[in-house]
Amino acid sequence: MWGALKSDLNEFVSTVAGDTSEALNRMDENFPDGEGKEQLSTAAEERLRRMEMHETFESPLISEDDPEPYKEDVKEFLADFSIDDKTDEIAKLLEENRDTLKLCF
Repeated sequence: MWGALKSDLNEFVSTVAGDTSEALNRMDENFPDGEGKEQLSTAAEERLRRMEMHETFESPLISEDDPEPYKEDVKEFLADFSIDDKTDEIAKLLEENRDTLKLCF
């Protein structure tokens, strides 16, 4: 049972990492390239980057366009997942991956 939950959480983290990477790549396309456009300061760039990240966390896990097997997998995962049971593991992962936190916050 624990192995399945750990596997589910690892899959979730992997998906979020992929989605985050995709969102960051899309945001990079919105920054000026220096050809006649106003250059943004580092602080302004960071502010823009953080504002754009909201879509990653506000998008629903399931959309109408998703295939039915995916929808069922997500519903099953959400039915069994309890964040309270994962507090220690999440704390450990955050401690081990401090550089990731610096990118997000």
